[in-house]
Amino acid sequence: MSLGARRSAAITLTALLLAAAPVSAQAARTLSDWQRDLGDREYAVRASAAEALGKMPPGDVVPAVTAALESPEPRVRANAAVVLGGFGPAAMTAVPALARVLKDPNPRVRELAGEALARITLVGQARAGGLPLRCH
Repeated sequence: MSLGARRSAAITLTALLLAAAPVSAQAARTLSDWQRDLGDREYAVRASAAEALGKMPPGDVVPAVTAALESPEPRVRANAAVVLGGFGPAAMTAVPALARVLKDPNPRVRELAGEALARITLVGQARAGGLPLRCH
């Protein structure tokens, strides 16, 4: 099996294991655990963290994930923007931080910050939750 095929299989297995993990095991994870996973090397872990954070109450998540926009890791900043955008108007307090991220040196981070700002500031349009989230 080629290295690429093994890596793809490992990512798929990780995603399946995370999806099949008992709810109690995932529920035992803390906000800090999920926030740390936003910067994981494996896409499936990052996507699972973004999904889990998006299901938590915004009042708990928005301040912590807004702080993650200051991370030195572009992957963490990008996924923090995705999570914040997923909350739509409930993440209004993150708008100033996201506006600063529009000047990020990483183009993908800037793009996701712009998308998050659009989701948060939607007024009278489609619910932010109805738009697809694109984890980085």
